[in-house]
Amino acid sequence: MSTLHAPSVPPKLPVPPRPEGTFTPSKSPQSKGLWIALLLGLVMVTVALLWQRRSPEARVGAKAGNIRTATVSQGPVMNTIRLTGVTAAENYVSLVTPQLRGSRSDKDRNLSARAAAATGAGPSSASSATGTTKAPTAFQNATSRFSTGGLRGSVTRHGSAVTMKQPSPAMGATGLGNAADQLAGIGGGNPGNDFSLVLRHAVKPGTQVAKGEVIAEFDRQYMLNRVEDYRAVVIQTEADLKKQKAELEIVRRSHDQSVHASKGAFDKARLELQKIPVLSAIDAERTKLSFEEAEARYQQLLKEDKFLKVSQDSSIRNSELDLEEARLELRRAEANANMMVAKAPLSGTAVMQSIFRNGELAQIQEGDQLWSGIFYLQVVDPSSMVVNASVNQVDVEKLRLGQRASVRLDAYPGLELPAHIISIAAVTKPAGARASYVKEVPVRLKIDHKDPRVIPDLSISADVSLANDDRPAAVVPAGAVFREGALARPFVYVQAASGWERRDVELGLTNYLQASIRSGLRPGEIVALDAPKAREAP
Repeated sequence: MSTLHAPSVPPKLPVPPRPEGTFTPSKSPQSKGLWIALLLGLVMVTVALLWQRRSPEARVGAKAGNIRTATVSQGPVMNTIRLTGVTAAENYVSLVTPQLRGSRSDKDRNLSARAAAATGAGPSSASSATGTTKAPTAFQNATSRFSTGGLRGSVTRHGSAVTMKQPSPAMGATGLGNAADQLAGIGGGNPGNDFSLVLRHAVKPGTQVAKGEVIAEFDRQYMLNRVEDYRAVVIQTEADLKKQKAELEIVRRSHDQSVHASKGAFDKARLELQKIPVLSAIDAERTKLSFEEAEARYQQLLKEDKFLKVSQDSSIRNSELDLEEARLELRRAEANANMMVAKAPLSGTAVMQSIFRNGELAQIQEGDQLWSGIFYLQVVDPSSMVVNASVNQVDVEKLRLGQRASVRLDAYPGLELPAHIISIAAVTKPAGARASYVKEVPVRLKIDHKDPRVIPDLSISADVSLANDDRPAAVVPAGAVFREGALARPFVYVQAASGWERRDVELGLTNYLQASIRSGLRPGEIVALDAPKAREAP
């Protein structure tokens, strides 16, 4: 019988003695398990707290396989279309720079040559009869500062002759000095300055103005000088016309006297013919020649009578036309001076327009030189504001006059104002920078409530209400409604305790974002936004 031997056990080594006062941690299995249990409990508590803080939809989605969900709410649903545009004033007046009228060549302010030509027939005939020298007229004296002659009023009369004083060489060509000669182009005689439109005064943009208040004024000093010049021209032309008529009357009387004297000489020569039988042959021939000469002179004066009358009448008519032209230019200058002061045609807010200055679009300001006929200022009535918007040609058939809208301003995100459509254009507007096939139709909306923050030219967005379901109903996102075909009945997936169940619903008003549910859902239920694998409802 075999004998079993116990395995050999190595001898135990002696344990070295520990220093006195040394602490040795416990190595028992009970303490190690306790630490592990505490650590696991702490982790579980942390996970539970995080789970409780998650939203109900997220918890349901995680439970159902990360499906997007939404909670059924209650409220009205509106079908809207969004328009974009800018604000404008319904009642406004646009001011344009005045169209100044008048002679640009100053031909009516420098009528010396015309006046001399008009009075040439009278003084020349008078001088032939009286032996006097032709003199400048009063009209010439009034307008001499526009000619190369002397100064106005520098006329000295010596009896019937008239001489003009020449200006001193030291005083320049005009007699006002060299500095005045250099500034001659800036004076009132320069038509370019007369019709310049330099904005001298304008109200500040955004200022409230009253009706009749002066809101803009152009520099009109040159135009006022023009008014005074033409007023003086009219006065002097009237006086010169009277003088011309008097001088022509003198010429007429002198011509009549010459006719009577010639007739007397003719009658006397005819009586002398009776002496021919007793005169010698030479004296008889002289008597005949004298008779023929007196007869020819008399007949010549008789023929000149009608031509003299026509000449005098034409001369007077020319002077009268000059006077009418001067009066017309005076009225034009006065009208120009009045138009260069702009008054507010209604009470409202002043809105300054913009022009290109140094290649950049900038607001018009005092000191700018403008051109006739441009739009420079607008007075708007802030109590009646509208919106000029546009709608795509595809959506224009959905709009109707009177439809309600909500207007939001980009400058004031929290401001929402009610409005309604007041006009829809009949044709599309030009495409402009956009493609030619992208057509838009202008639409105008009237803002119903007055707000001082609404000023012209603010960008807006307007949501026009096409349809409105005011009945309280369950509302879900449009993506939560599903169909298996175009004509199939709509249905939704509702979260239940055992999973997702399919439920048929009756739709009300639907837009691009929301759908109104008339039956089949209750507010507070959770629906799926993605189609899950759900069991059919029993």
